[in-house]
Amino acid sequence: MTQQPQTLIALAISIIIVTGTAVLARVLLHSRKKGLRLFAFAGNVAQAAWPVKDACVVLGTLMLLQLSIASVLSLINHSAPQPPPLWILLLIQGICFHGLGGILLLLAWKRHPHRPLPGMQHSPGLHHIGMGLVYYLAAAPVVWAGSLLSNYILRDIEPQSIISVMLQAELPWQAELFAIALAILVAPVVEEALFRGLLLPVALRQFNKPLPAVILVSFAFAAIHGHLPSILPLTILGMFFSFSFLKTGSLYPAIAMHAAFNTVTIMLVMWARTIPGMLQN
Repeated sequence: MTQQPQTLIALAISIIIVTGTAVLARVLLHSRKKGLRLFAFAGNVAQAAWPVKDACVVLGTLMLLQLSIASVLSLINHSAPQPPPLWILLLIQGICFHGLGGILLLLAWKRHPHRPLPGMQHSPGLHHIGMGLVYYLAAAPVVWAGSLLSNYILRDIEPQSIISVMLQAELPWQAELFAIALAILVAPVVEEALFRGLLLPVALRQFNKPLPAVILVSFAFAAIHGHLPSILPLTILGMFFSFSFLKTGSLYPAIAMHAAFNTVTIMLVMWARTIPGMLQN
């Protein structure tokens, strides 16, 4: 019976990788005939960028608040006689980051009520979800390869804190449900609005070339997660988010991709924690 979770995880990963490789190969083959046009809407996105000042204020304020919150929580964790469980600290940090990020975006939008965030000018539709799932599958093999390479080089570093917490079976179900909702419903919207909707258009306007802007914003997106082995795979993932945005002109496929990635990760972690000794190994 103990082999069943490993089998399910291996099967799920294999299906995603094989299907994703086939999708990616089809996209590349199609691009040879009609052109990939990854940056088809880069010019439109750059023109719709919010002022640099607004982007700097939103992101700078958010980064300062995030560092302050992280410092306070770290101080509590190391100095309190009975520090709270790690899951409580991480949940507070996640709520503060995404809550403050959403509030700052709304406050900035009030300054430009007739100028929506680039990529969110129109209402989302089911076709955006479909495109997001397809792009996620295409990204999966490349992201997975980056993850394997990064973990091989940095194999002595502990897993990301949130992964370690999710592997703990004694996590209260209310907290687990809230964390899942935050990861699948809230984080994709807020993080894509911040990095792809706000920062990427400004970077496109500053660089005048799409690729350097995509790499810079994707690296910033990876760095904000604060886990060294995740920098490479999350940078690759962020680049695919950016490609989907600049290819379609809509932020919604990137949001769907982000939600799909978080959903699959959570499912794999929840399966993995049923394996005895997984947290120690």
